[in-house]
Amino acid sequence: MDASDPCSWTAPFTEVRGRIALARAGERAAADHLARTHGLVTVATNVRIAVEDLRGELDVVAEDRSRGFLVVCEVKARTRAAGVRSTGGDAVETLGARQRARIRRMTAVLLADGTLRARTVRFDLVTVDVAADRDGRPARCRHLVAAW
Repeated sequence: MDASDPCSWTAPFTEVRGRIALARAGERAAADHLARTHGLVTVATNVRIAVEDLRGELDVVAEDRSRGFLVVCEVKARTRAAGVRSTGGDAVETLGARQRARIRRMTAVLLADGTLRARTVRFDLVTVDVAADRDGRPARCRHLVAAW
């Protein structure tokens, strides 16, 4: 993956319980970050696609209205065992070539049917690393702009 200058921040995840709640909290943190740091407007979250053999979900779709481009952001939220340091690589590595291709195809479907409109599309990745013990430490988040 070729990503330009990743940025990192922390977010509170102390009360999140369960895998789905963790995923949704990660998506909210990503959308907030895209708006606050990059001035993007979230146009959709959790967009489900089911067309022929193509099935999946786009986590966060945002746009830069001033420059007319769309950002499709995949969010990988993970827990880690207490005392284990994360380099951020684990979640990044879980986004394989097949999943990246599926996300591109899902985006193309939405552009072709007019659901989404954009001159340019960028694919970003946000990773969220939460301590499994959730002892009050914030989650470590990382944003890779143009991750693929």
